[in-house]
Amino acid sequence: CEVLNGHAKEERDDSDTPSPPNAPGVKLHLTPFELEGLWQLVEKLESLPSHKKCVPSGIHNAAALLHDIR
Repeated sequence: CEVLNGHAKEERDDSDTPSPPNAPGVKLHLTPFELEGLWQLVEKLESLPSHKKCVPSGIHNAAALLHDIR
């Protein structure tokens, strides 16, 4: 518990939140809506011109990442 401006702020326990699979080959189950949303996101990212993609510095090869997702 942290006190800020005289008010106690409870720390959240994130142990209930599911963690992403950390091993290759672990199956991930998506709903049809989630899958459709991911496909739309990939298509949108592929259609953007390169100067508007704003790729984070941790992604070294964005084109290969999008190719692997497909």
